[in-house]
Amino acid sequence: MKELFEDQWVRFHSLPGSKRAPETDAEWAGLIARHNTVIGELLGTRDELLVIFSDVAATPAPDEPDVTFWTSVPWHYSDPDLLFAHLYVTCEEWQRGSLDDLLRMAAEDQVAGVIIAPPELTWLYHPYAGGADVILPSTADRDAMASRHSDWRSRHPSGL
Repeated sequence: MKELFEDQWVRFHSLPGSKRAPETDAEWAGLIARHNTVIGELLGTRDELLVIFSDVAATPAPDEPDVTFWTSVPWHYSDPDLLFAHLYVTCEEWQRGSLDDLLRMAAEDQVAGVIIAPPELTWLYHPYAGGADVILPSTADRDAMASRHSDWRSRHPSGL
């Protein structure tokens, strides 16, 4: 996402010192709190959001007929005729803590390619093992959020 939306992208690390994996209950609580804080700020007073999952496969259509399917797109890391990302979406009513299980699974690398967003897709939140990438509506929005949580950011000049 960084390459496509560099002017709107910011990365937050899940733990102090850019530590990737929590080892204690307190670290897990801190990791989940950071995710919930950013998602809460992004949503503001709203509570509806989309949770988008992706599954990369060699077939242009998904094999799982009993899962709510949204769309398929060529997987950009390969020849567009070789791999496809099948995207599934659910609509969720968010309250702090309602996505904790999903956020924990992302932190443990049990799921990948998760995007959380409002129905209008005005911002995107991608949790992963080690943190989250956020795409905001504008550079000003990105700078404001990055400033509010500057201690959660990488010290590397690229932001990674």
